[in-house]
Amino acid sequence: MRLTFLGSGDSQGVPRWWCDCAVCAEARSTGRNRRDRPALLVERAGARLLVDAPPELRRQLVAHHVRSLDAAFLTHHHNDHVGGVVDLYDFVRWTGGPLPAFVPRRSYALLLERYPWLPSRLDFRPLDGPLDRDGVRWTPFEVPHGANGFAHAFRIEADGRALVYMPDSLDPPEALQDARLRDLDLLVLGTSFWREEAPRGQRSVLDVEEALRITARVRPRRTIFTHLGHGVDRDRPLPPGHEFARDGLVLDAW
Repeated sequence: MRLTFLGSGDSQGVPRWWCDCAVCAEARSTGRNRRDRPALLVERAGARLLVDAPPELRRQLVAHHVRSLDAAFLTHHHNDHVGGVVDLYDFVRWTGGPLPAFVPRRSYALLLERYPWLPSRLDFRPLDGPLDRDGVRWTPFEVPHGANGFAHAFRIEADGRALVYMPDSLDPPEALQDARLRDLDLLVLGTSFWREEAPRGQRSVLDVEEALRITARVRPRRTIFTHLGHGVDRDRPLPPGHEFARDGLVLDAW
């Protein structure tokens, strides 16, 4: 199971085009903190499975020499995760496809309102529960997304091992943590700031300090923080077993 982080930024990317903070300034110079909106490529046994389709998707796939996909999974309906879905639509248009794209049903309904033409070419399917695809089990689950309502995450299992990809969440209940985040070989968790100073009612994503409290509780064997905003400098050290994603990071999950 090989993972490639095509993008590791939050909904506005880094640098934010209007911002002169230290992280955005560094991203414009040496580029260590430069990052696109988030997407993940999962490869196993010759199959290429895409998770999310951000606005930069075409550029990301070109950069990684990806010319075919076997399926796509979309975590939820927000623009930073689906703004590039037209690239998937065009892939089917020009190559003849097919390309199944799976979306948890609640997000599927909202996405279909925005892009009612998607099913005319894309094999666009709602997910209500676990799906076995190319030797991998995908289990969607809903998570609280603070001021942005709800999002979804995936528990991804193969070869007797498990990872969770949960890029957008805030205050996941302990019951959800126990049901979905236990016994993980890898937890990929979204964290937009080191410490978020905005009022609670305006927030939508965990900060690093909150995420570290979750990992201390559920104890994944490895943790990668993604969905990183300009409130995170990836050169800042983390506890052992934790690391920040970066655009282009490739790792063997197991």
